[in-house]
Amino acid sequence: MRHQYLGVKQKIRLSPHHFNWKDGPNHWENFLKYKEVFGDVQLHESPKPSSHKLGFDIDSDDDDYDEEEEEEEEDNDNGDGDEEEEEEVSKVRRVGSVVELREAVVKREERRREREFRREKGEAERERKRREAEFRRERRREWSEDREEVVEWEERQLRWARRELEKRVRLERELEAERRWRKRLEEEEMEWRQRMVAMQVEHEKQMMQMHVEACQNQMQVLGIMARLLCQFLGSGTDGLGAGLGALPPQVLHHAAGLATSFSGPIQSDTSLNGKSGVILSTRRGEARNENDG
Repeated sequence: MRHQYLGVKQKIRLSPHHFNWKDGPNHWENFLKYKEVFGDVQLHESPKPSSHKLGFDIDSDDDDYDEEEEEEEEDNDNGDGDEEEEEEVSKVRRVGSVVELREAVVKREERRREREFRREKGEAERERKRREAEFRRERRREWSEDREEVVEWEERQLRWARRELEKRVRLERELEAERRWRKRLEEEEMEWRQRMVAMQVEHEKQMMQMHVEACQNQMQVLGIMARLLCQFLGSGTDGLGAGLGALPPQVLHHAAGLATSFSGPIQSDTSLNGKSGVILSTRRGEARNENDG
């Protein structure tokens, strides 16, 4: 659009610093709009370029220029028109060819700039895509690292939880084993106490039976000795003999009653002998009193 604006501006140029702006829309309808939007663009004055300096083919311009010269020569040969007018026309035509060459140069420059712009735009787009790809790779790498850290943290938490569970189970097993051991000890202690109590009761029963038997034996011996003494001291027909005749049943009855009524602690043989001596002395005193009477 810029080169088109320059071309139209060159066409409406009246002098180096004067332009017919109203004639611009006749050549290009968006001429004034372009000027309002982008501003005026100055024309660059340059000498008439040659085909070698421009670097592109201008055969068409040379052909037009040759045709113009031929027409001028024909006009000179025929003698029609004024020389000044012919010079003006030739100047205008030369200016038109220069303008066309300038437009070609401008178009070529615009195309070059467009190519550079497209190339720069492509490079910028490739750079943007490269940065986006690098950013995505970096994000994926960070995400994978974060994911690995999360997985490692979860595995660590799982190991800790497993260890805590194993420790708790082990403690519960130890406590259960200790409770069973204490219960077994208590049961064994109870059984031992029951056996000891049973043995003690049985021992007391045996000792009591032995003491009862010993008392019975002692009473029988005492009865026999009392009978012998009574027979030795007195005759069997007097009152002493009659009184002592009934002694053994009483003594035996007393010994049996002692055995059946025994419920307190077992006494020693010395105490039993003492009691027997008291009974015997009492009987002797009674017998003497009867004899004196």
